[in-house]
Amino acid sequence: MKARFFEQKTNPQVPDSRSLAPEVRQILQAVCSHYRINESELVKCRRGRFNEPRAVAIHLTRMLRKDSFADIGSTFGLKSYSAVGAALESMRKRLASTKGLSERCRHIQRILTTGQTET
Repeated sequence: MKARFFEQKTNPQVPDSRSLAPEVRQILQAVCSHYRINESELVKCRRGRFNEPRAVAIHLTRMLRKDSFADIGSTFGLKSYSAVGAALESMRKRLASTKGLSERCRHIQRILTTGQTET
């Protein structure tokens, strides 16, 4: 069931499909483990500098959970939903132009979704 509806997250035919997505805590832990950093690094704002682990965590939270910009902003210490939108747009551009970044994201996503395939 999780394998079939996980990617869509919400499906009108499966009322509990939202609960199939990984928890934000799991996403944060997977990103921290992959980049070998502390969770405090994910909430550090480095204006003008790209913080790849933070950007990946924001991206995966939005892609896997479809959380609102406000929810993502409160998790990562961003003051407005427009800051979340800007972070996601920046990440989208970097995914298209930075070699290896999309593979790193897919690797973390596979770790998260593999653990979700069985109940």
